[in-house]
Amino acid sequence: MINSDDEDETSKPAEDVNDWESSRLLDLFKCISLCHNCTRIENRASDDSRPAYTGPSLDEECLLVEAHNRAICSFESKDSDHIRIRLSEGHVEEFLILKVFHFTSDRKAMSIAVKDGQGKVFLYTKGAESSIKRMLRSPDGVTQQAVLDDINRFARRGLRTLMYAMKELDLEKLTTDETVDWDNISAESVECGLEVLGGTGVEDSL
Repeated sequence: MINSDDEDETSKPAEDVNDWESSRLLDLFKCISLCHNCTRIENRASDDSRPAYTGPSLDEECLLVEAHNRAICSFESKDSDHIRIRLSEGHVEEFLILKVFHFTSDRKAMSIAVKDGQGKVFLYTKGAESSIKRMLRSPDGVTQQAVLDDINRFARRGLRTLMYAMKELDLEKLTTDETVDWDNISAESVECGLEVLGGTGVEDSL
């Protein structure tokens, strides 16, 4: 879980955050770093090496800064076809952007389908708890319940919450005539059977 207004919680070492196994934690921060509408900009302060981000959502900017501060995985750059993230060891990983399913007031979710350097295709999704819960695979017990409990706790404190999930896509199920027509792939056809990754809570600064 990430609570962006709680200094004690965000200052914990990565391996201590809710005792999540390292692979699941990395996937959570990959989701935060890949699934957004922000761009990285130069920090105007010459003595400040921290990255700065701009986008339509202040929450997204805040979470990208938090991801950078955690030093697990952070957003590096993107263009119309590719998006790049920096991993904790300094390696930059590039993904081909295949499809973006933008947030709408009806879906209350956003997803991005990307291909990694090994040719694997993943769907990363974030959104309101009520929306993401319907997209998850059968409950796996402790993990899903722990995420829901934390999101509910964040909400009771008045924080704006998001839930994150992902899955590796089976391209054979999406293939027509040996190709995947991403222009005609619907969100409903892929936003299902997802694995929950975690949740965030952002304080309203107004």
